[in-house]
Amino acid sequence: RALKLEKPIPVEAGFMGIITLEDIFESILQNRIYDEGDTKERDRAVATLTKWAAEKLQKFARKSVARRRSSFSGTPGLSGGLSSLASTPTKQSAGVLVSERMPLLSK
Repeated sequence: RALKLEKPIPVEAGFMGIITLEDIFESILQNRIYDEGDTKERDRAVATLTKWAAEKLQKFARKSVARRRSSFSGTPGLSGGLSSLASTPTKQSAGVLVSERMPLLSK
């Protein structure tokens, strides 16, 4: 009020704090500026972001594996998945390993 009324600031007004250039730039940019004094906060932000990214990657990997498993189980001749293919008798024909369950030519 004293500034608006163009009067001197009273002594009992008290000290509010210091405004730095960093504070001004953060207000202008509307973004946090991390410096050497903000290492704890930055490390916490990095840990949070890393945890989020790891969860997203794990979820993607689980979906991808499930999708691959379901595509193998739905393929004709591979109804038992890869484990049944491993136990399928095989023979060597002209230098090529051939599974007896898998047709060479599809009709």
